[in-house]
Order: sequence, then structure tokens, then C-alpha cells
Amino acid sequence: MITINLLPVKQIKQRARAKKEIVGLLAALVVFLCVLGLVAAQQSSSLASLRARGKRLSAEIKKHEKIVKQIKKIEKQRQALEEKLLAIEKLKNDSQLPVRILDEIARLTPPARMWFKTLTLNQKSVAVSGVAMDNATVARFMESVAASPYFLRAELKNSSMQLVAGQKLKAFSMVIEINHPRAAAAGEKAGKGKKAKKAKKT
Repeated sequence: MITINLLPVKQIKQRARAKKEIVGLLAALVVFLCVLGLVAAQQSSSLASLRARGKRLSAEIKKHEKIVKQIKKIEKQRQALEEKLLAIEKLKNDSQLPVRILDEIARLTPPARMWFKTLTLNQKSVAVSGVAMDNATVARFMESVAASPYFLRAELKNSSMQLVAGQKLKAFSMVIEINHPRAAAAGEKAGKGKKAKKAKKT
């Protein structure tokens, strides 16, 4: 007796459907892997580009750092040079100051009305003593000193009557405070400017 094993049609269709689903899943997996590979390739390319850009930026930063260092070095050299020039100017002003101070006092002293007995000069002040014709002469001299760019003020220390060659004169002693050399120079320039304007008007 011959027997034939016939599969039911329903089971055959189920198997065919299962094969199609497996093939579909495999195809979807392949597509997913391809897409994933493309994304990875793009990201790798972007990463390489960013690294290259980072290297360029680092090189530019190093280049600018060198320039900044050079600028700072030049700035230090300029500052040192300015300090040297200021020191030279100060020495120059300090060396010329005593001559200018004495010349200014001589210029402000009223001729034939005031005479000095002693004059002591230091860095900050001038101490003078002498005789004058009267109190008004001493007062005018102190006013002239206060108006000079070389002095700040004059302070009268002592005053008394003194008989000189049979004539009564006003003996005095005062301390004249010296102005700063730079301020004196500025005041001197301002004074010359005022004199020039007056000369133009006349």
C-alpha cells in the first residue's frame, strides 16, 4: 500500500509568509546597517574636519601669543625708556633749580630798598634775613614771591626795627617755600604766555 504525505495548504502558506518576513527583516537590517555606516562615515569626516580646524586654530593662537609677547616686551622697553627720560629730566631740573631760585630772588628784590644779610638754600625752601626800608617793602616782596612760579609762599618769621648807619630800618627774617620744578616750569610758561598776550594788545 502506497501512502503520500500531503502537507496542508494552510501550513505551506504560513511557511512562505514566514520566509518573506525573514527576508524582509534581513533586508531592513541591511538597509539599517548601510544607513548607520553612512552616518558613521559622515561623523568621521566631520570629526576629521573639526580636528584639522582645531589644529589650525591652535597654530593661529600660538602665532598670536608670540605677537602678544613681542608687544609686551616692547611695552616694557618703552616704559623703561620713559622712566630713564623722567630721571634725566629730574636731574636736569634739580641741577638748574638753585641757579633759577637765586636769580628769581634777585629779580624780585626791590633795588635800593631791601638788602639780604644771609641766604640759606635747601631742597624745599630758602631762609633769608636782611633789612628793608619799611614794612611796605617787606610786604611787597612777599607778595611778589607768592606770585612767582618758582615759589609757593613766603612766611615772615621775625621783624624788628634796627638802626643802620644812623637810619632806622626794618630787620626781618623769612622762609620762602620752593615750588616743584615741573610746576615752576609750567608757571613760567604761563607767565611768558601772558606777557606775550599783553605785548600783542599794546
